[in-house]
Amino acid sequence: MPYIVLSLLPAVFGLLGVIIGGAITAGVDYFLDERRANREEAKEQRKRIIELKQAARLVDQDFNWALAAVTLALQFKQWQGHDSIQLETWQEHRTVLAAELGTRVSELLEWHRYPDDIKSVLVVGYVDLACEYHTAIRHAKIAFSRS
Repeated sequence: MPYIVLSLLPAVFGLLGVIIGGAITAGVDYFLDERRANREEAKEQRKRIIELKQAARLVDQDFNWALAAVTLALQFKQWQGHDSIQLETWQEHRTVLAAELGTRVSELLEWHRYPDDIKSVLVVGYVDLACEYHTAIRHAKIAFSRS
């Protein structure tokens, strides 16, 4: 009987080595996949932040142009021949801004009291309008997907 147990001992150790090696390999693969996923998530977050900053800078240029047009109109008490205030970059980038900022901006707009100067009123109004527009689109998509 001891001969049978001794002859199986190398096979048992071999099986045990395979199981332990497989567990170590699986653990290392899991750890590396988690690190890779975290790196990619951080990369995507940096990319979103860069897109958001670019969109905000471009939209700020549109708002400054609109502010200048409105300021001139108020100063001369008449509209100076501009067809309308064109906010092309706002139209193009509002989804990036609204998706990132979403309801948090609406909460801040309601909670915080802003000065009554023209630029603040325009910015708050446009941002509030964009948030409402984005919310309406999101609700319409949800309703459409349910039907």
